[in-house]
Amino acid sequence: MIKLNQLFAANRIHCFSTRPDQEYLSEEEYSLVLEFFLQMDFHLFYMKTCSYRGAQLSILDEKSLFCLSEPEARYDMSRCHQLSCCLCYPSYKLAYRQQQPIIQFGSHQQHTFINGYRSILNCPATCTTRNIIYVLTCPCQQVDYIGETNHQQHGNRIVQEFLLGKKNTAHIRNELPSFETLVKNDMKLYQHSTHCSSAIQWFLDENPHYWPFIPRKLTEADEQREEKELVYYIAEPDSFTYANDVPTPPNGYRFSDEQKNAIDQFFREKIYLNTPNLHLDLYQAAIVAILPEYATAAVRRFVEALFITHTETKLNTIGHLDQFVSTHTTNQTSAPMECEEWCRNLVRR
Repeated sequence: MIKLNQLFAANRIHCFSTRPDQEYLSEEEYSLVLEFFLQMDFHLFYMKTCSYRGAQLSILDEKSLFCLSEPEARYDMSRCHQLSCCLCYPSYKLAYRQQQPIIQFGSHQQHTFINGYRSILNCPATCTTRNIIYVLTCPCQQVDYIGETNHQQHGNRIVQEFLLGKKNTAHIRNELPSFETLVKNDMKLYQHSTHCSSAIQWFLDENPHYWPFIPRKLTEADEQREEKELVYYIAEPDSFTYANDVPTPPNGYRFSDEQKNAIDQFFREKIYLNTPNLHLDLYQAAIVAILPEYATAAVRRFVEALFITHTETKLNTIGHLDQFVSTHTTNQTSAPMECEEWCRNLVRR
């Protein structure tokens, strides 16, 4: 495990230019990380020896890494009920969402990842608990991500910029993107949302002003009419200012003149100044493990990497530890499958 941590830390230093003292575990921290390492098998994380944050050891399993009976979830994920909490009181509409921003509130908490790996909560928790490992699951139920920070603002911004197009985005931003913005733009977590109809549906439900940017499916009659009118469109000068710079629709889709007029009106009236709702959750969140309050960032990142490796998350670029010990890489680090028809089956409420 020491060698594995050294390889992982060196990889992070190479990718993010961080300092060695921020990445390598100290000698005192290895015992805590080893405790997590030994209690994760191929099918289940169940921390049998956890004795912090109010967790109680089972008498049968006390001081043992092995269960004498089938592991059972014992701890709760409860609401904090603070009015300022965005998880207890989301600042967006939930009328059209079957899934809540937090996958589960209640007793006997456990979570099953996309690849079938299961995690049983090791301590009682609320939505204000710090030093946690959590998972984000896309509403398409095809991909997930192990993370440590808030992704709402960047996620909504990147979907907005995808719909508006690069040229229109540059027109309204009037500033060079920061280094953080450039880094976030390249993350698979956000790139997936811009090509996932399930995530875009959630975005549109909360931000209906963006419906003009969704191309419409061509009917057979539309296709025949476009063929007849092709010469006309080439001969006539284009009268739209902004609609020409939105992304090209997928094959079989188009923007109507009505939509193009609405797109130009969107920019003329500067509707983008008050939209979108940057607090919207485009992913569902679930806490899967809790670390001691004193655990450092290096400990948390390595435990995250253990989860990333076991759950084969497709949206995590960094953290797949098996890439350091095997020359035969599996598909866990490959790019997630994206839908070419990202606007397919979207429903205008």
